[in-house]
Amino acid sequence: MIDSTLKNDLILPDQLPLFEEVPLFKPDPKYWRVIMINLIIVGLIFVAVISSLWIFSDFPISVLYLSTGGTLIFYVLAWILYYKSFQKRGYALREKDIIYKSGILIEKTMVIPLNRVQHIGVEEGIFQRIYNLASLQVFNAAIHGSPLVVRGLPKEIAFQLKSEILNQIPKDSLQPEA
Repeated sequence: MIDSTLKNDLILPDQLPLFEEVPLFKPDPKYWRVIMINLIIVGLIFVAVISSLWIFSDFPISVLYLSTGGTLIFYVLAWILYYKSFQKRGYALREKDIIYKSGILIEKTMVIPLNRVQHIGVEEGIFQRIYNLASLQVFNAAIHGSPLVVRGLPKEIAFQLKSEILNQIPKDSLQPEA
């Protein structure tokens, strides 16, 4: 006997939902300050290393100039790339999935069905805490060990998103928190 309830209709390409058209929410502008603090710390480490090379090394002066110039160019490019990347980030929570877009050189869009979410958490780094920001971490069955992380959310929004996602996902797919 054939089961008449089984249905597997064809979906034509023009009928597919376009996640690209979903408006994305941007990170809080204060998160750029957190990124700048991290870049400044890295810059200070570079300055310490380059300064110690100038003071204590026996390298030829041309090598020191090249290493200093190369480091400066690398550092300026890092600032530009981080800023452009910050502008491209965005997320959206829909009824059945969460979307996150990031990247400047390699653009990455992740769409995670809520029925695949296994664990969800909110993380606050030391600099995020200063600006009342947090990161939402979404672990799912498809991405082993590497969660979707939405950074730069106001802390209240991060916890609201966590609650909303927990309310929308099937209870049997959740793993108990440790």
